[in-house]
Amino acid sequence: MPDQNYLAAGQNQWEKLQEKLAHAHATFASARNCGDMDVMGTAVQDIAECNEKMNSLRQLHDQVVAQEQAQALYQETPEEWQAKDFTKCTWNDTWKMITQNKSPAEAEAMKAGFNRGIAEVNSRRARGE
Repeated sequence: MPDQNYLAAGQNQWEKLQEKLAHAHATFASARNCGDMDVMGTAVQDIAECNEKMNSLRQLHDQVVAQEQAQALYQETPEEWQAKDFTKCTWNDTWKMITQNKSPAEAEAMKAGFNRGIAEVNSRRARGE
């Protein structure tokens, strides 16, 4: 789910743009009644800018939502997991493999050593070994 502060800031900006757009439309109508072409031109420009900014906000919102949905973890089927190449295995896959035929007590006993092993591998990778 997208960050709530991010969404709130976007919603706040959207409301400000709607107010500015309404004001620009009112300014345009008033200038049209007076026949003031300069003010009408400025109002039209303000309307165009508001619409452009609102489209940008809408696109950004769609991007954020799509990105959050793409980050949802894909649950592979047991067949896909079995067929997975070892080079594409994660630590979770490794843990699943080594604990498949273990009792819960044995798996729990192995967990501390497994986590130390992960830490050791990560520290060696960080050192470039």
